[in-house]
Amino acid sequence: MIPFPEIEKIAEPPPPPVVEASAWWWWAGAVLLGLILLGLVVWAAAAFFRRAAVPLAPARPEKLALRELKLLRRKATEMNPETFAAALSGIVRSYLNRTTGLPARFSTTEEITGRTCRSGQVPPPPPLVAFFAPVLEGCDALRFGGASGEAREALLQSAEEAVNAAGRLVKAEPPRVAVTNPPPQTDAPAA
Repeated sequence: MIPFPEIEKIAEPPPPPVVEASAWWWWAGAVLLGLILLGLVVWAAAAFFRRAAVPLAPARPEKLALRELKLLRRKATEMNPETFAAALSGIVRSYLNRTTGLPARFSTTEEITGRTCRSGQVPPPPPLVAFFAPVLEGCDALRFGGASGEAREALLQSAEEAVNAAGRLVKAEPPRVAVTNPPPQTDAPAA
C-alpha cells in the first residue's frame, strides 16, 4: 500500500452569512396569522351556538304574534287608521290560522266569530276565537269609521291580552284526536 501524505491543514469552509432571526415582518406575519385563526375560531363558535339555540323549529304562534304586535305598536303613530286596522287584523288572522287552521285570511269577521258560515264550512272553535272577537270588531270599526290614537292603543292592548289568554288556553288544552270514521258498532248478544 502506498502511504498517503499527511495534510497538515484543511481549509475550513467560510461561515454562512448572518441573517437576523427576528425580522419585523416575521413577527407581523405571525401576529396576523394568529388574528385570522382567532377570528375563525370565534366565528365557528358563534355559528355553532347560534345553531344550537335555534334548531330550525318554528317559533310558537304566541311569540310570533306578540313580536308582530310590538313592531306594529312602534309604527302605529305613523299609520293611517285604515292601514293600522288592516295590519292588526292581519296579525290576529294569521295567529288564528296558525293555531286553529282556520282560513282566517280570506274570511270575514262574522265568519271567523261563527255568526255566519259559508256553505260547507264548520264554525270555528268558540273558546279560542271568542278572545279575538272584540279585537276584530274594533279593527272593522276603525277601518270603516276612523278612530283616535287612544282607540289604537286600546286595540293593541286588547290584542296582546287575547293572544296571551289564547296561548294559556292552548297550552292547557289536551291534544284533540280527530276521528274521521268511528268504529262500527255491533250488537253483541248479551251473555
